Amino acid sequence: MNSVEIEKKIRELVGHYLIKDYHVTVKHGDVILWLPDICKDSPFNKLMDEVYGALDDSIQITVIYPNNGKKVSEFIKENIDEIKRMNLI
Repeated sequence: MNSVEIEKKIRELVGHYLIKDYHVTVKHGDVILWLPDICKDSPFNKLMDEVYGALDDSIQITVIYPNNGKKVSEFIKENIDEIKRMNLI
């Protein structure tokens, strides 16, 4: 499964939950899924089960929930230097 297929599957699943503020990074077969803090709670608790089920077992998935109530896009923009330094994007 290539990075385009991985990203497409994740976007389809996240789209079912009507989440607009998220980001997907696929690097070397690993996936980093940035989700808003609200996704930790119901009714989103099945989302990660669906993501894990849709992808190959060989793909490592890391979920990051930016805290402090910021939108994912704002959090990434404000912390881009640190995020790049940590090779998350």
